[in-house]
Amino acid sequence: MIIYPTELIALGLWLLAPALALGLLVLYAVHARFGARMGLRPWRAASLLVVFGIGLAAMILVYAPAEMVRPLGLRDIRILGWQTYWAPVGFVAELLALPLALVLGRGR
Repeated sequence: MIIYPTELIALGLWLLAPALALGLLVLYAVHARFGARMGLRPWRAASLLVVFGIGLAAMILVYAPAEMVRPLGLRDIRILGWQTYWAPVGFVAELLALPLALVLGRGR
């Protein structure tokens, strides 16, 4: 079976989408609670979270040792009778990218 680059990108985004959505919800909650005091710019922080999250997930999968990547790789899950995949690496990457996006997402 041949996987084309566009299919690989679509699969990667499908696996990172739940983690990205959760990270953006946490970012929205932080902005709603502390945004005025922090000087947080929500669009800048959200775009940084998406870019850093995808970048960190790719770097973890490419450069991490095999002992670490294997538990963070693809997992099968059944939701309402449908078989699908999820990747814990997306949640780890978003957890690491959130503080960085909060710090760099501040305005002047």
